[in-house]
Amino acid sequence: MQRAITVTAPPIGHPSASHDYASDQRQAFDGRGTGLTNAKRLRMALLIAGIMALSVLFAGALIYFREDMLRMGNWGYLGVFVAEMGNSAAIFIPTPGPLVTLTMASILNPALVGLIGGIAASLGELFGYVVGASGRKALEGSRILDRLQALPQHRVGPTLFLFAALPMPFDVAGIWAGAIHYSPLRFMFYVTAGKIIKVTAVAFIGYYGIGWLLG
Repeated sequence: MQRAITVTAPPIGHPSASHDYASDQRQAFDGRGTGLTNAKRLRMALLIAGIMALSVLFAGALIYFREDMLRMGNWGYLGVFVAEMGNSAAIFIPTPGPLVTLTMASILNPALVGLIGGIAASLGELFGYVVGASGRKALEGSRILDRLQALPQHRVGPTLFLFAALPMPFDVAGIWAGAIHYSPLRFMFYVTAGKIIKVTAVAFIGYYGIGWLLG
């Protein structure tokens, strides 16, 4: 449970009142002030490290048993769908979803894996969109969010596409799109296009890369 963040403003009329108060608020929400203690940072780092370690072990198991997974047939595509959707829905928490896609693409059609995985990933990003649209101040004061909010309306769609297509975290962009009440249909259009490109790239890397490594 997070502790409530209390920021005391300097007396009105103090020369640095407006500057210091805004700075303290921004630091608190960015995690650079008292809002995120060293203990919390350590717990978060350990959590991420643990998840990444489990992801690597999971991917290794998938590669080791890849011949057995051939018997799954088309059910493997369902596994890709669930993995990619879950990965996108988990805000700020890494999952082994991309590693599942990478491995499954080595035994399935990589183009179909990219299409199915991309659609699933875009559906998962709707969770972040809903968080932003619900008015939750998950990223209030964030520098990245401030820069995104400064963008003109006609650049929102292309920006969402870039976040979805490039290897960068999409969660901030999804929350931002929901917070500004960007059209859900346009959101899905740009995000789906970008996710299909990214997941397809991952799938072909797995198809050729793992096949090459295993001979």
